[in-house]
Parts: sequence; structure tokens; C-alpha cells
Amino acid sequence: MIEFGEGFRSRWMLEDRIAYLNHAGFGATPTAVLQAADEWRHKMEAEPVRFMEEELLPALDETARRLARFVGAKPSDLAFVDNATTGMNAVLQSLELAAGDEIVTTDHAYQAIKRTLDFVSAQRRANLKIAQIAYPVRDRVAILEAIETQFSERTRYLVIDHITSHTALRMPLREILSLAQARDIPVLVDGAHAPGNLALNLEDLSAAGLTWYVGNCHKWLCGAKSAGFLWADPKHQRTIVPPVIGNFFGDGYREAFSWPGTRDFSPWLAVSAALDFQAEIGAEKIRTYCHGLADEGAALLVARWHTERGVPREFSSAMATVALPLGGPATPEAAKEIYRRLRHEFDVEVLVVPFAGRLWARISAYLYNDISDYARLADAVDRLTK
Repeated sequence: MIEFGEGFRSRWMLEDRIAYLNHAGFGATPTAVLQAADEWRHKMEAEPVRFMEEELLPALDETARRLARFVGAKPSDLAFVDNATTGMNAVLQSLELAAGDEIVTTDHAYQAIKRTLDFVSAQRRANLKIAQIAYPVRDRVAILEAIETQFSERTRYLVIDHITSHTALRMPLREILSLAQARDIPVLVDGAHAPGNLALNLEDLSAAGLTWYVGNCHKWLCGAKSAGFLWADPKHQRTIVPPVIGNFFGDGYREAFSWPGTRDFSPWLAVSAALDFQAEIGAEKIRTYCHGLADEGAALLVARWHTERGVPREFSSAMATVALPLGGPATPEAAKEIYRRLRHEFDVEVLVVPFAGRLWARISAYLYNDISDYARLADAVDRLTK
């Protein structure tokens, strides 16, 4: 039996004193995965030219094969990128748009993606339409209607999150894909928080209408920082331009991404170690524990603070949001101040989000957490209110 929580924390380098409830922020890499990344660096530096010219690409191919099996994809459809923002930019800046064309997204999109969409829309003289999804979320009908009402004859693309970053909303993705597929609208999914958090089968989603999917390996998969992937439907791979035009641009989709110039490739290669970590414990067992703990932690906070969740259990994952019992303006400045005080005065690391006129605590749950961490957060906020 593997005991999660405090007894499992030794597998990470986390500070002893901190209640770390922000795994969704930048992930937390297990020591074994960090060691694997170091071993790849040592191998590279032992004979850099041989490694780069002879050993690197076969090793990347093997890692891609393993990752493809984990996310239910063909290796030929996966390309490594540094992170989800990089992969999203590669697709968004490659979109074919004419003046007056429309892109639809939601008001829950990640800030970097919002800004990329603003940039691309302005550059191509296209229109960006924002679906307003009411928060707290009550049911899936409201989500689907908010998105569908933004579609028109000029809609060319839909950009949607699988799990929203700040509001922890797990979208009803298959139903959203069906809406777009019925109108022949290509769909780009920001899956930054999905790999390792949800069971994925990208081939299955492709049949439902998925066009591009971007994921991180450094968050819920527990890979090293600077590891992510871009999946693209074969019919749409030819048009994607990587962020860096390298030696192999024009030689194929995966080849174009595989060499962005000389860099440290160890985070990509160490994805295999992250997959070993998942296999050792069991991917389903990890998800079951983390989803259950996030739900239990959210229930504890709601009971202690007499507030409410932002997303019902049906749309949650290993992340959840709970309204803070604090008065005052729900501004980014106020959120940052509470966030800072929780970290420095109470040793609690949790994201505080201003959204829909309120301040929310976005909690995460991973294998090193247990319910006592959420009790610490509840106590810290109680002390703040006094």
C-alpha cells in the first residue's frame, strides 16, 4: 500500500513548512524525474556532438512513442514544445484568417492565450468573440449555450480550454466538439491542465471533431519544467509553423519542431521518467486520489467559510475554486495582496483569483497533499478576516 499525503512528500523537494496547494501553478517535479533530467544532461555533455547528431532524435522518438500511448495518439501526430503557451502560439499564429473572419473563445481563457488571440485578430483584421460563461457554473447547458450563441457564418475557429486555468472548470469537451463539428469549425484545445489530471484519448476526440490539442507535461504529469506537446490532426499539420524556423523546417510536421536550435533537451527526454512515475503508482489511482482530495478540500473550505464552490463536482478535477469570505474589492491588486500574505505570513501557497466580481481560492490536490493542508488554508483565511 502506498500512503499518500505527508508520508509521500519525501519524493519531492518541497519545503517542509509550506502547505503547497498550487500544483496547478507550475507543477512540482518528483526527485526521480529531476535526476533523470540530470542524467540526460550528463550524457549530452560527455560528448555533445555525438549526442546531438546521433543520439538525440532516436531518444526523442522513443519518448514521443511513450507519451503518445499515454494520451491516446499516434507518435507521428505529436510534436514536443516547451509548454502549452508555446504550442498554442504555434497554432494561433499559423491560422488562415481573412478580414472579418471570427474566432470564438471564452472569458475563462488563460491570459497568455487571450493576448495571443488579441494579437492575431488585430494582425489579420479578424474579430474575436468572447463567450461569457456565468460563474459560479450551474450546469452544462449554460456552458454550451454561451459558446453556441457566439457562432455565426463567419466563425472560422473555436479556441477552448479543457480545464480552465484560474477558474478550474472542466469543460464538457466532447459536447463542445460536437457543436463545432456540426458547423465544420476547427477546434484548438488548450489542455495545459489535462495530461495526468484527466484520462486522455486524443484519437477518440479527433473523431469527435478535435483539430489541435496542446498539453503540458510539467504540471499534472509531473515532468521537468519546459516540456509540453502539440497534437495536430494530420489534415492540418502542413499549415502549422513552429515558433522557431530550424534546420528541419519543411521536412515534415514533427521534424519541424524537433530542432529549434541548440538547447537543453533534457526536459523533453525526461518525460519518460515522468511516465515511469505514473506507471509505478498507477495513473488512475493518482487521478482518483487527487480528484477525491480536491473535492474533500473544497467541501471543508465551504463549510468553514460559509461560501460556495465556483464549479460543481461534475465539472471539477484535481483543482477546485471556493469563494473567499473576505469583503472589499475583487481586484487583481487585492488578490495579489491576499496571495502574498498567505504565502509569507502563513506558509500557505494557494492561488487567489479575482473573477466574476468575487475573490476565489483555487486549490490543487496532489499526492503529497492531505486534508490537513486545506484546514491550514481555512485557518489562515480566518485569521486574515480578523
